[in-house]
Amino acid sequence: IYTHIHTLNVIGDSFLFAGKLFIAILSGSSIGVAIFYLADEGLQAYWMLPSILVALFAFVFASMLMSVVEVVIDTGTV
Repeated sequence: IYTHIHTLNVIGDSFLFAGKLFIAILSGSSIGVAIFYLADEGLQAYWMLPSILVALFAFVFASMLMSVVEVVIDTGTV
């Protein structure tokens, strides 16, 4: 019975990590596109650093929110 719980935990953690990564990539790329296409001519050269920073902050924020979901999943499987 413990192998089923472990398998569910690994699959759940994999999906949660993929969700965090998707949120970070989507946030960073949307900011990059917005800066690159909507900013003035002088700011178009500096789109990479804000995109990376937004992606990192989005990953951290998604990690904090998804940790609550992970606790709920782990509590429900015990």
